[in-house]
Amino acid sequence: MKRQQLWVWGILAPVVLFWAFALVIVDRGDDGILESDLLRRSVYPALSRLSGPYTDAKFRARGPRSVKEKIVIVEIDDRSIDELPLGRWPWHRDAAAVLVMSVLDHGAKAVGLDIVFANEDKRVPEELSQLLIENEVLDPAEFESDLVLKRIIDLYKDRLVLGWMTDTTCSPANGDDGCNVNDPALGELLPEGFDKFGYDKFTDGGSFHFAKTAILSAPTVIANRDIYNASAVYGGFLVSGVQGTDDVVRRAQLVIFVDGKPYPSLPLVMASVGLGKPMELALDGEGLVKRIGFEGDSKSIPVSPTGAMAINFRGPGYHFGYVSAYDLFMEEPEIPIQHDGKVEVLPLDEIFKDAYVLLGVSAIGARDLRSFPFGSNTPGTEGLATILDNILSHDPIVSSRGIWGSGLLLILMTVGALLFSLAMLRLSALPAVLVALACIGVLVAVDIYYVFGSLDVNLNSAFLLAELSTIFIVTVSMKYIIEERGKKVIRGTFAKYLAPAVVDEMLKDPENLKLGGEARELTIMMSDLRGFTATAERLEAAEVLEMLNHYLGTMADIIVDFEGTIDEFIGDAILTIFGAPIAKPDDARRAVACCLAMQKAMKEVNARNIAKGLPELEMGIALNTGEVTVGNIGSQRRLKYGVVGSHVNLTARIESNTVGGQLLISESTLKLAGEDIKIGETYSIVAKGFPKPIVAYEILGIGGEFDIYLEELDLALVELEKPLDVVYRIMKSKNDEGEEVKARFQSASPFGAMIECDEELKALSNIKMQIRPADGEGPEGDVYAKVVTGGTLAKLRFTSVAPPALAYLTKLCGGEDKGESSADLIDR
Repeated sequence: MKRQQLWVWGILAPVVLFWAFALVIVDRGDDGILESDLLRRSVYPALSRLSGPYTDAKFRARGPRSVKEKIVIVEIDDRSIDELPLGRWPWHRDAAAVLVMSVLDHGAKAVGLDIVFANEDKRVPEELSQLLIENEVLDPAEFESDLVLKRIIDLYKDRLVLGWMTDTTCSPANGDDGCNVNDPALGELLPEGFDKFGYDKFTDGGSFHFAKTAILSAPTVIANRDIYNASAVYGGFLVSGVQGTDDVVRRAQLVIFVDGKPYPSLPLVMASVGLGKPMELALDGEGLVKRIGFEGDSKSIPVSPTGAMAINFRGPGYHFGYVSAYDLFMEEPEIPIQHDGKVEVLPLDEIFKDAYVLLGVSAIGARDLRSFPFGSNTPGTEGLATILDNILSHDPIVSSRGIWGSGLLLILMTVGALLFSLAMLRLSALPAVLVALACIGVLVAVDIYYVFGSLDVNLNSAFLLAELSTIFIVTVSMKYIIEERGKKVIRGTFAKYLAPAVVDEMLKDPENLKLGGEARELTIMMSDLRGFTATAERLEAAEVLEMLNHYLGTMADIIVDFEGTIDEFIGDAILTIFGAPIAKPDDARRAVACCLAMQKAMKEVNARNIAKGLPELEMGIALNTGEVTVGNIGSQRRLKYGVVGSHVNLTARIESNTVGGQLLISESTLKLAGEDIKIGETYSIVAKGFPKPIVAYEILGIGGEFDIYLEELDLALVELEKPLDVVYRIMKSKNDEGEEVKARFQSASPFGAMIECDEELKALSNIKMQIRPADGEGPEGDVYAKVVTGGTLAKLRFTSVAPPALAYLTKLCGGEDKGESSADLIDR
């Protein structure tokens, strides 16, 4: 055993080291300070695919939260583009000017443009413009809308923040391709006065060099036109977040270097404008971010060493207030605003007064859609709104760094994991499962609902959970292999003789092998083939066995599917119990459904018999619920798991009164089977050993989760031109027949008959008949039948008909003789 444990430890130790190493890689990768090119480009992206989705799951488990600041998004949506007479996007600049003016005129605190106006907006063709200038007719520039937007920027520049973009970012310290930030041509390409959009206050830590920093840089810039930049006071780079390796945005970059100078993101600038506080950026001695915040504000924004903020998402898309540009152009005093699936119609002043407003494009054709933890295809502008709300509320997600973050997690993943491994090795299988589930469950609950949900701290705990799960799987798998070796011999020996559930109970607790049992209320099923003895006598032994084995195999599979325990096969009869060794509340209901499924399966059994030239079969089934003794019966040398008791005998008595294709159940079973049971005939059965008649119910179907119904039997009786003389004897038992009595068939078919008797026949009686017509030319062979409806004019259901008698009846009733017995025709 010690050798086996050493073998397991030899596997567990590398598992612990691997996951601890994975945590360190992902933490440093998230911080942007992973130096190894191989780890940064290959290993980190693969591992972050584990931590990222778990973070998304935390957000969804925590659920949506209310937006804390008054932030409104003015969206240029599909409706605005399709229904306004402004043409396709992009619109002329005067349209954007109208939107900005409408918002600011109604009291917006700060407006950010999630749009870059990089190109000249030409309305007058170049040839016509040149002609007008040469002829000194007028200045065509007066017709261009660029000047309209410029005037609006001049008018509202104290509250308006322009957006600019970059089509590529890189980390100079990591040697990313195309990251030539030392190129002097870069500064020459920047618009004049662009540097005014940088941080208000920048402290570089004394040893900073922009060409060696791990902080992201932008080698190229997509800026607004010079006339806009000259008029504007504020500008910020447009980034709704940093996409992870799975294209889901979870973090936002708040600083980016251009030509050696740091620039803030648009949400940070909007917060600065609204709060009236300049922005501050301070780097440490290693050139990494030490602080991002506002002058005079003691609180810093929690960011990574490279200036990335973990976004605290508020909820699914359209969680903020959205106003359609279409409604603003309508110039109504009240317009609709949508948020969280609700629409309110409010005055413009109430919507925009003291609000932070973002103007962006959400139309599908603009392709400004992002994937966030709460879902995909969300407008990128909502990402900017979320970042702005986090900054203003001082509640972004704090990442797992420092001694109380990564340090504590690393201790749990080494010392804690080794203790967990020791516990897994010492415990047996079931306690190990319970302990593992409890540990993982508690960690998940604390992580999601306290650390993440209450403290807004996002630990990279996915790696701790993955580590514990791996340790659990390894230890349990190893122990399972070792323990199963001992059980394999026992299972292989006894599985052929006992029900699988009984074998499992025996292996789980050897004490179950002792003699004795317990009193328990069970539902007992007895099934039997009608007329099988007479059918078998006409077949070869091999044919009988083939037919019987297929029938029993089909029925056994159905019984196992419905969780019944087969007690034994008694020839062609099956004794089954529901409720032992494991009891369930719906045992009786499942038993009814099982029996109905068995009856329906007879169609497939008989189809196979026909294909092989074998006769068809009929089955009767009975169910009864009552207290019996169940357990191991026999001796120490030969044990049998089974049931004994009067209710077993009663089930057999009820079953003996069934006809082919019929299910009869006792009143005790009916009470437990549920309300959606379809009931046919009701019978009163006198059972030996029971002082009072037993009420039995014919069951035709069950609804609900099972939805199984039988086709109602049609005897297809044909009125005879003249009565057919027969004689019958009442079958009191297999070897006890009553006296011969004369009677007459008034109508008949190969399946049954209406018989007129001089004496009353009792329902459920078994009779044996011969056909003896007045002309004396009756067929040979016996006809066995069950009395379905009693009286002097009784209805019979044939259970077995000799071939000559069947041929006679078929011809008499106008059918075609195919040389089959009546049992062959059941369910046809």
